[in-house]
Amino acid sequence: ARIELAKLAYANSSDDECLTRCYELLSVENPEVDKSEVLRLMGRVYERQADHYKAALCFAGMVPTINPDDLSTQAAD
Repeated sequence: ARIELAKLAYANSSDDECLTRCYELLSVENPEVDKSEVLRLMGRVYERQADHYKAALCFAGMVPTINPDDLSTQAAD
């Protein structure tokens, strides 16, 4: 169900909120979380932000590493 909140944030162009929710989903071991679905959603966000390197990592099934301050910095921009 939490993936739905991330999808809603994506649909509302709330990229930072979407990424935050996705990283939270990936940070816990939960068999109900479809990691490939979360990564595809993250890839679409990074694609929309023109961060093609991180998008490619997501689409390849890898989680891009970020500085936790990145999301709060992006929100301030």
